[in-house]
Amino acid sequence: MKLPGLDRLPGFERAMEQMQQKQEEIKRALESARCEGTAGGGMVRVTVNGLKQVVSVKLDAEVLADKEMLEALIVAAVNEAGRRADEVAQQQMTGLLGNLKIPGMS
Repeated sequence: MKLPGLDRLPGFERAMEQMQQKQEEIKRALESARCEGTAGGGMVRVTVNGLKQVVSVKLDAEVLADKEMLEALIVAAVNEAGRRADEVAQQQMTGLLGNLKIPGMS
């Protein structure tokens, strides 16, 4: 979406290109970031990337006997890993916005 007159600001196009480059850098960083959530004293471990995609699930043999407990622990571990991924994403976005110099706005 183009806003009328913004393209006439000096350096605006360059600033937009820089923002797009930074977005790509952040996306790559989030894809490679790993965040772990645990539950049941570490009996369930879930690892997600910074985009909250589950990368791995590790289960201790002890939890396999109780299906309902296992399900609850998996949910808890996934939620914890997701919260940690949110923190990583927030840090990345803060870095993007903090270093961005937009003409007329800085």
